[in-house]
Amino acid sequence: MFWLFHVGFKNMRYRISFIEFLAKVDKEFFSRPYTDEMRYGQILMNELYDVWPDKYHEITGTKYDCFYENCDLGLTLSKLKQEW
Repeated sequence: MFWLFHVGFKNMRYRISFIEFLAKVDKEFFSRPYTDEMRYGQILMNELYDVWPDKYHEITGTKYDCFYENCDLGLTLSKLKQEW
């Protein structure tokens, strides 16, 4: 069972579409209390790590990294949509 989970986790990106990924990010973002200080970009990057860790590491620290500033969010979404 562990082997199946590990293989499935590593390749999870191939199991959900880009639209499903965005829905996952939205669900996490909108389920948080209004006072929560997590921004959309932070949640997007956290969810990206869960579903596509290689892509997360590839864009971390680049102009596509929207964790620290939401102003990079459009660039990030465009890149992810194109490469998904």
